[in-house]
Amino acid sequence: MVQRPAGGERVRPVIVLNLALKFLLELGALVGLGCWGATVRPPAARPVLAMALPLTAATVWSVWAAPRSLKRLSRGPRTAVELSVFAAATAALLATGAHFVAAAFAVLVLINAAVANLGEYPASTPSSGTSRAEAPPERWLREREAQAPEAEPGTALARQPRASSCCTAHPLPSGSEKKANPV
Repeated sequence: MVQRPAGGERVRPVIVLNLALKFLLELGALVGLGCWGATVRPPAARPVLAMALPLTAATVWSVWAAPRSLKRLSRGPRTAVELSVFAAATAALLATGAHFVAAAFAVLVLINAAVANLGEYPASTPSSGTSRAEAPPERWLREREAQAPEAEPGTALARQPRASSCCTAHPLPSGSEKKANPV
């Protein structure tokens, strides 16, 4: 079943398949960088590079290219970051001697990028109307709160006012219920 975006449009299966391919390419990039790190000289650097290279690539991706990142770049710079990670992985595969794998990886990256840019993915994620990258966290939280189910007054799920209370277990009295502090 394909989820519908907020506008009611149907997400095309090509987009879903291309996003799945992109995820597999991301994993392949991490494997390629790790494999190259495990084959470098001197041998003492192998364990460090085999762990550090994929970790660095994953960190760069998660900060600037991940769909739910708070610092996600706009389309142009994000595509440059993604293609840089993929190019580094292709070069790493070439350096390990896996020429056919590197060529196949590069072709799949190019196909993925072409379909992504021709298909013009919607700016929003399929499950919500707005991605975190395009909405400030406060707006995103307000939208999430607005979607929360309403509860009967007096029940445990009833919403409490968000005045300067230290927690929801001890809400501040509102309006006419305020009592003078006997000091």
